[in-house]
Amino acid sequence: MAAKKKSKRIVYRLFSNETGEHYTMRLTREAYDKLADTKISKFSKKLRKHIPFDVKKVKFKN
Repeated sequence: MAAKKKSKRIVYRLFSNETGEHYTMRLTREAYDKLADTKISKFSKKLRKHIPFDVKKVKFKN
């Protein structure tokens, strides 16, 4: 019996140009496609308010 193939998770970074804050997360390609179409805002500890974040793919150097 063949096992169900897991979808590969890719590392993405939420990055704010305004403050330089960033958070990393692992998402499947389908989850990223849903997330990329929406505006993401997160609470900034530096500014003490919600600010927009961009989602960028993390590129690793081998």
